[in-house]
Amino acid sequence: MKKTALLKTSLREITNSPARFLSILGIIFLGVAFFVGIGATGPDMIRSGDDYFKKYQLADVSVYSSLGFSKEDQATVEKDQLINKVSMQYLLDIHSSKSNQVFRFLSADQEDSINQLEVVKGRYPKKQMKLFWIIFYKEMPIIKLVRHLQLLKRMIQTIN
Repeated sequence: MKKTALLKTSLREITNSPARFLSILGIIFLGVAFFVGIGATGPDMIRSGDDYFKKYQLADVSVYSSLGFSKEDQATVEKDQLINKVSMQYLLDIHSSKSNQVFRFLSADQEDSINQLEVVKGRYPKKQMKLFWIIFYKEMPIIKLVRHLQLLKRMIQTIN
């Protein structure tokens, strides 16, 4: 008896306000479609990320130090049997307060097999202390760039 009363009440609600019923039905369909879409694209996203890591041979783990690493530190890390390859690089972040931009300078070696760069235009630098201009910063005025590069060169000289 109660089941028929519930069914009659539900049908009456649907016939009295069809717009509300269709809105709720639409929200449910959108939620189901979103859930199915996320579930279906997950494996593709994992595969494309994996392919990107393999193509550019990105490092699995990066260790940073504000004081730098010594040769002994490098030797200690290289002794670990779980580590296949060690690459020591310089990293420098410079904040430009006038333009409110942050620039990241990385040391890169073409022969190094870890963290390869993709050359979109031009070529890889052939001489030491040549800089590789990354396309993200093409809108920066050249005068500001020269100031940052002079600062970078002085900092690298003090490190060496």
